[in-house]
Amino acid sequence: MASFRHRVHQFLDAKDEYGIYFVVPSILLITLNVVCFILDSVEGFEPSVYHFFDSLETFSVFFFTVEYALRWWSSADDPEHLMTHVKSGKTDVFMTRLRWTFSFYSLVDLGSILPYYFELYSLYITRAACKGEGVYIDLPASQFLRIFRLFRVMRLEGRYLEAFTVFDDIYRENKVLIFKSGFVGSAVWIILSGANWMAERNNPAMDGRFTSIASSSYFTLCNLFGEFPLVNDRSALGKVIAVFTSAIACAVFGIFTGIFGNGFEEHAAKKKKQEKNDETEIVSEPMLCGDIQSEAFRFLYGYTDAGRMYEKAMIVVILCNVLGFVMDSMQYMHRYESLMKWFDRIEDVSVIVFTLDYFLRFYAVGVRPDYSGFFGRIKYFGTFYSIVDLSAILPFFLSTFDLWPFEVNISFVRSLRLLRMLKLESYVKVFTIFDDILLNNRDVLAVSGFAATVLWIFFSSVMYLLERNNPKLVAPDGKHYYASIPDAMWPTLLNLCGEVPLCDYSPLGKVISGVMGVLAVGTFAIPIGILGNGFEEWATERYSKKDEDASQQQESHSQEESFLFPIRQFVEGRTLLGSIFEQILFYLIFATVFQQSMETLPDFSKEHKHLLDHIELISVCIFTIEYILRLISAPLDPLFSSKRFPRMRFIFSFYAIIDFLTIAPYYWSLLFPGGLVDKYDEALRMLRLLRLLKMDKYIPSITLIDDVFRENSLPLAVTGFAATVFWLMFSTLMWMTEKNNLLDPTENGVTMAKRYKDVPSAMSYTLIHLSGDYPLIDYTLAGKFLCFLMCLFAVGIVSIPSGIIANGFTDVALKERKRRGMKSQENREAKAEDPVYLNDGSFASKIQIMLSPDDDTGVWFDNLMLYFIGFDVVLIILESDPAMRVQIGDGFFASLEGVCGMLFTVLYVLRVIAAPYDRRAGFSRMGYLTSFFGTADMFAFLPFYLEWYWAACGISYDFALPRFLRLLRVLQWEHYTEAFTLIDDVFRASKDTLIATSFLALIIWVGSAYGFYLLDRGNPALGGAFDNIPSSLYFTAIFLSGEWGQVDFSPLGQVLACCLVVAGIGLYSIPVGALFDAFAEVLEGKEKEKEKED
Repeated sequence: MASFRHRVHQFLDAKDEYGIYFVVPSILLITLNVVCFILDSVEGFEPSVYHFFDSLETFSVFFFTVEYALRWWSSADDPEHLMTHVKSGKTDVFMTRLRWTFSFYSLVDLGSILPYYFELYSLYITRAACKGEGVYIDLPASQFLRIFRLFRVMRLEGRYLEAFTVFDDIYRENKVLIFKSGFVGSAVWIILSGANWMAERNNPAMDGRFTSIASSSYFTLCNLFGEFPLVNDRSALGKVIAVFTSAIACAVFGIFTGIFGNGFEEHAAKKKKQEKNDETEIVSEPMLCGDIQSEAFRFLYGYTDAGRMYEKAMIVVILCNVLGFVMDSMQYMHRYESLMKWFDRIEDVSVIVFTLDYFLRFYAVGVRPDYSGFFGRIKYFGTFYSIVDLSAILPFFLSTFDLWPFEVNISFVRSLRLLRMLKLESYVKVFTIFDDILLNNRDVLAVSGFAATVLWIFFSSVMYLLERNNPKLVAPDGKHYYASIPDAMWPTLLNLCGEVPLCDYSPLGKVISGVMGVLAVGTFAIPIGILGNGFEEWATERYSKKDEDASQQQESHSQEESFLFPIRQFVEGRTLLGSIFEQILFYLIFATVFQQSMETLPDFSKEHKHLLDHIELISVCIFTIEYILRLISAPLDPLFSSKRFPRMRFIFSFYAIIDFLTIAPYYWSLLFPGGLVDKYDEALRMLRLLRLLKMDKYIPSITLIDDVFRENSLPLAVTGFAATVFWLMFSTLMWMTEKNNLLDPTENGVTMAKRYKDVPSAMSYTLIHLSGDYPLIDYTLAGKFLCFLMCLFAVGIVSIPSGIIANGFTDVALKERKRRGMKSQENREAKAEDPVYLNDGSFASKIQIMLSPDDDTGVWFDNLMLYFIGFDVVLIILESDPAMRVQIGDGFFASLEGVCGMLFTVLYVLRVIAAPYDRRAGFSRMGYLTSFFGTADMFAFLPFYLEWYWAACGISYDFALPRFLRLLRVLQWEHYTEAFTLIDDVFRASKDTLIATSFLALIIWVGSAYGFYLLDRGNPALGGAFDNIPSSLYFTAIFLSGEWGQVDFSPLGQVLACCLVVAGIGLYSIPVGALFDAFAEVLEGKEKEKEKED
């Protein structure tokens, strides 16, 4: 029979039948404690409320203290910490309890109660020192200790949930990959911090934010996670660095997201495998007998041709309803009375149709056994589909007969029409799919949601304490963003979603904000792994992709004149001169883009007009020659050779039309000066940008993405429908909550009420939020709640299509590579056996032994250099701070720099000498000098000699440049970690996909930048952001990274912005998927190589 102590242990851990009576009250008490802790920071409650909070705290401490004592006493029966006597074999109670005392759960329990006693003791000591009785003293230290009350939430960890345990498992399984990726990210972060410091330290608009490398590191970290909080204030060089950062930020963020996303995906798969039983889902099939009820069921559910036509008609009616509501929200549309009356008639007809449909479905569903009879109908009445059908008609009848139980706004009633969009679920079944995915992964989503909630509350409390007195964090309405913990929870939520809407934190606040940015990778990656994998499984189970066997047509020259064949070979780049001509065309495309961009800068255009005109003339002449040659040789083109009138078909082909549009306006302006061409000269000049599409001939990016969408059209259509429904609904809700909000957070004259004046105006801002970006945060309380919901929905909206597109693009790129007869790098490159160089006693071989980590001397030397390089980088960062230079003195830093410069010089010389014995150098000194390692080693000492030479010659120079170059010494770590070598292998393994994506991104980037220039130049709400093309290119690059530094576009600009949001999701997803797959493959290859060596 179990002892009383054992029964107490089982009871506390909920391992017996009565444990539930302890678990539930404990969870409720912990939840109540957290809520009261948050509300206790809010000012304005009655004194009795704060007294209740104090009483609850006292009771909770007593409860948890008693629990801790019982757990400590009963821990002697805990099998996880059991220790026995060596001789007797009996339980060592003392050592068992001691071991439990220092366990994770014991420390969490102590952390939840000890702060109270420390606070009580500190107040007692303070009162005694002040010799005052009954004096309440609120010490800053005691306020900080109160945060530790949140440890009570962690009491649920491990005992009832396993959220952080899952994170720990993923970290352990991927720690090598995380370490190497972390090193690359840290090196890039340090180097870019130095670059931003060099570019922005004298920028008055930055207001001293970049006075040192250390101060610029926070903003650089934000940039690397796709956030650009100072996007409008950068210098010209800073904008170039920002564009470069936005390009590599995708890889930096994508690798970490892929690691944790894949880890959670594997965890979810294991969980499902463990829970998989022999249970089969019982689905009741309809019993169709040929009677009226059965025929009605067949008609309504699309079993007949008439039923399928009825479904299409219902879809049209629903879409007309949505369109009518959207137009009804636009005030200026009410001027067209006849049009609005037509939509009113549609509303009346729709109600009649939906009412008949509802009652017919209610009648016909009885053919299904589970809904037959009276109680079956009651059961159907509570189903999702029945509620959706009822919501499509109920608001109309409640309004018509004035049956609302409360006073409602007419806008609210009309907005309920959008619920009719959910009727499409009867035909699309998208929400059913989402529901199945969420149910299948509910355990993993629950634990990840618990972890996210704990982090959210904890960081909100910390940021409240750190920033509540920061004068730079005051909202436009005069209220502080961190006035209380509930106020702090809104910006903290955005931080944990990867957003940085505020940046002027205190130094410690910046550290905490940076930590939240790093943690945002994990919180964002979890649903990406879970939802993306779940949707992919659904698509795989239900829809098989058909592989298209592309048969390549062979060119036939037998029927053509022989003189056309050399021309055809020339324009296709199959001859020496042809390949040179093709390269000229390739680079000329970029030259024309540059020329077009510079023409929009008045000063540059006026000063270099002659140069720009010559570039235009040369490009038009060369593109004209290419067009004529392709027209002449069109009969030999496989696309047209088998058809009649091949040259005529060529003229009307896609690429021929592009070629013609890029050169025709130039000749037209010469033939007819002063005509329509001159009138619309600027718009016609933009047609030159179509030349970018010609690059698809050389790098098939557009063709590949077209194949991706074709092969994944059904899954993308399903997710697109869900995204559209959420988009319209949230746009409507944001319009309802913000149409009277008169705040102007950007101080550009555009209030929130103006931004959300109607549903179409609200749609661009809502879509930006649904993509995960929050350039606007000063919403009403209801608006903030809606934004919180959008943060949750945004993950699914972004992650699911991202996963589909990424996998599809990788698959299509692989098929394209096989079609072109390309082999993988492993098969393409023959690996020669490495020459063997033994220790022959030479000086060079001995140096190589010392430098390599193969023996104790090499390991000792490697460790010494690792610490020395880190120490040197810290010194460089400190030297960039003017205050540190004044306090320590320039002589100290100069002396240390001399020592470092000489040491790295000696190290470089030694590596050159030992190169013939170094495998990584290809056993060659020239191989070392031209390798990544040799270049990194050279930059380690080159700045020292440059400074010395400039000083000796009396040449004035900017001290920031050599200090920035010194930061490249961080690359010296590569000798000891080989992280960049791993990254290089990863990029080589996925280079086909990355190159194709890069050129697709280039086309979208330049094309969108020119579009914003045409549509929004001179827009006063944008502060001149698009007044010229270089500036437009800068902002568009930032937009594509997911950061919307400008949002108040013109109506057509809003349409372009919405298209760019969708394009940005796809462009982000492709390299993320490709890089992670390549990372996994390379690591697997490395592990196999190690196994062979062992």
